[in-house]
Amino acid sequence: MVDSHVILSRIDKIRECVAKLRKFSSMDQESFRRDQSACDSCERNLQIAIQATIDIGNHVVSDMDLGSPRDYKEIFQLMAINNLISDALCAKLVSMTGLRNVLVHDYLDVDTHLIYQIITTELDDFVVFITAVLKLI
Repeated sequence: MVDSHVILSRIDKIRECVAKLRKFSSMDQESFRRDQSACDSCERNLQIAIQATIDIGNHVVSDMDLGSPRDYKEIFQLMAINNLISDALCAKLVSMTGLRNVLVHDYLDVDTHLIYQIITTELDDFVVFITAVLKLI
């Protein structure tokens, strides 16, 4: 059984981070790239939202006994194999785990163009994930 408290607390964190990120999505790309505080805030909020997504996925995989993922990416692959998320969403979430790793480990190499693209076009992926997970509790 999926623990709704664990899921809901992380969903709240994702929603909070996405709301913060949306505030920057109205900036034009050049203004965003020049505003180091905006870039830093977006990087941090993306990192937290992605980590919360990973935590939720890991919890679901564990509680539903879907397998033993070898890494973060496999969490979402197991969810897709078991029809909890779509293959398209799985691919996006796998990419997010890669970004999370860059944000955490290779923070000197963060591409501000990519961060800008995500906050202006891809934040709804979090909403789609939340919708899928809420069906499980």
